Amino acid sequence: MGAMITVSTHYLGDKLVGNIVNPKTLGNDETIKEAIQYNYVIGQPEQIGYNAKGVLKSMIKGISKDADGRKIDEFFSVQPTIKGKGDDITDDIDKSKIAVLAKARALKKLKLDTSDWNVMIEGTSGALAINGISTGEESGQIVIGEDVGINGFGLKLGEGDTISWSVPEAGKSGVVAAAKLTSDMTRITIDGDALEELDDSAYNGMQIIWTLKIGTCRGVKSALIVVK
Repeated sequence: MGAMITVSTHYLGDKLVGNIVNPKTLGNDETIKEAIQYNYVIGQPEQIGYNAKGVLKSMIKGISKDADGRKIDEFFSVQPTIKGKGDDITDDIDKSKIAVLAKARALKKLKLDTSDWNVMIEGTSGALAINGISTGEESGQIVIGEDVGINGFGLKLGEGDTISWSVPEAGKSGVVAAAKLTSDMTRITIDGDALEELDDSAYNGMQIIWTLKIGTCRGVKSALIVVK
C-alpha cells in the first residue's frame, strides 16, 4: 500500500485547486540518504551534504559580489531582491534602510509520478461546508469514547442523510446510526459510544475519514484517532 496522502480542495473562481494536508519536510540527512537510495548521487552522506551546502553558499556569496543571479540546471535559481523603507520615491537612498536579500525560486513546475500515492480527497460540494472535526478543543482529532463534533455550515440532517466513516489503514468502515446523531445547521454531534469497535490501542494514531451525504451535497474530512 502506498503513502496515504490527504488533499484538501476548493474552488478558486472556476478552477479546482488543492493542497496537501499536514505535509512534512525531510531534513538534510534524510534528503541526502534518499538521493543515494535513488542512485542520483554517489558517495558518503556527510561529504555529499557538505558539497551541496557549499554550492548554495557559493551562489549567495557570488550574488553579493556582482548582483548576478545563479541557477542550477533548469531546477531553481537564486536572485537578489531589494527591500527598504522610505517616505517618498524621490528621497535620497539611505542604505541603512535597505536590505538586499537572496531569494530562491523554482524555474519550472515538475510533474510528479504519483503512482505510489493512495489519495483521499477532502472537500465539500453544494451548500455543505465542513470547517473542522474535533473532540472537545482538540481540532483534527477524535478521542474514542468521547462525543465527536463536526462544525461547519449546512449540517442539518434530514431523512435519508448519512454519516459514514472509514479507517483505510485497518480496512474498517461503518455508518453512524441515526440514533447516535444530533444536528443543527452549524454542528453535528456524534455520541461517544458510536465508535466502540475502534476502542483498541491498535487504532491509535490512524487516520479516520468521515463522509457526509446531506441531500445532494457531499463532504469529506479526515481526523486522527486517539485511544486512551
